[in-house]
Amino acid sequence: MLLCVVALGALVLAGDGCIFDPASTHKPPPGPGQKAYDQSEPDFTLHRLENVYTNRDSVLIKDIYDSTYVGTSTDQTAGGGGQILNFSYADEIDHVAHLARDHSIATVTLSFGSLTRLPSDDISHPDWALIQISGSNMRLEIDTQAESTSVRLNPVGETFTFKLRPITPANTPTDTLWTIVRWDEVYVGGA
Repeated sequence: MLLCVVALGALVLAGDGCIFDPASTHKPPPGPGQKAYDQSEPDFTLHRLENVYTNRDSVLIKDIYDSTYVGTSTDQTAGGGGQILNFSYADEIDHVAHLARDHSIATVTLSFGSLTRLPSDDISHPDWALIQISGSNMRLEIDTQAESTSVRLNPVGETFTFKLRPITPANTPTDTLWTIVRWDEVYVGGA
């Protein structure tokens, strides 16, 4: 009997550990009222993005962005009418995959803060949702293991606008999920 207990203990220690072990990779299920993995509302999708980005999950990130996604980042303080960077679905997926592969990164934290839900501003897509986030509410932190280097962004002077579209998955025709179809970041200065 003692040999069985010792063998079972060795298996547990060799695996991912106990759910009560702080170093464990097991994650408890969400508690009551938590919507961390729910995309049934546009704001839930952005909260899921916070969670998936923070965990550098290069698989689940694919479900958050629409396959037709287009993102733009505009710096209006740059000369000549501003600088515009464009991003695609593949760019966003590759970015998170790079974060996941980079073993020098210790932690990533993304928090949008308060979200402002607005009606769609696109007359060709009145069913889309529009969510704006002030850069002063947002926080992005990337800490590396090398020399405790960290990048902490609190982008004052920036506005982030997410456009989300409702989709009906083929496997659950009565459900509506929201995916990010557009993202616009505009920097006007001040930080």
